[in-house]
Amino acid sequence: AVKMLTKSVDDLRGKAQDQVDHARKQGEEIVDQARKKKDDVVDKTKQKVDETKKKAKDSVSL
Repeated sequence: AVKMLTKSVDDLRGKAQDQVDHARKQGEEIVDQARKKKDDVVDKTKQKVDETKKKAKDSVSL
């Protein structure tokens, strides 16, 4: 009976660890996606700023 109990406790522990790993992986994916989105926004903003600067320069040189 003790062996059965030990086995089921180990099984539960294994299942819990799987869930923890899964949750951690999902969390990391969400963070990665958020980071990518932020980078995209930053890149787009930089592009806009560069375009505006270029337009400003062009209009000044005319």
